[in-house]
Amino acid sequence: MKDPKFMAKILAEQIEPNFKQIHGDRYELQIVNDIDSILGHASYSFFFMRQPKNGSKIISPVLHILDSNLEELEATLKEFEKYYQFTRVYRGFVGELWPSNGRPIQKKKAPDEL
Repeated sequence: MKDPKFMAKILAEQIEPNFKQIHGDRYELQIVNDIDSILGHASYSFFFMRQPKNGSKIISPVLHILDSNLEELEATLKEFEKYYQFTRVYRGFVGELWPSNGRPIQKKKAPDEL
């Protein structure tokens, strides 16, 4: 099992150089469920999105967690909240439920989601 505190710290450290704290910019953490993983195990990719006011989105890959599960992902995101509280966007999680409360992670696919 991966240590959620350690994974959250790595995620925050990877985001920090891209987080400019400019008034009017939008920030978002995108979490992608890599269903067709090469290893056949669940893995998750994290992308940091910054959109300057009146500008284009800048999306940076920040972390990829291999061979994980939803319990570890949920614990990592809870720990990550101690560093940043960005809006989260989930992709590839339709039909998946959070282990702690049974709520859907993603209710429907985004229009641009395959």
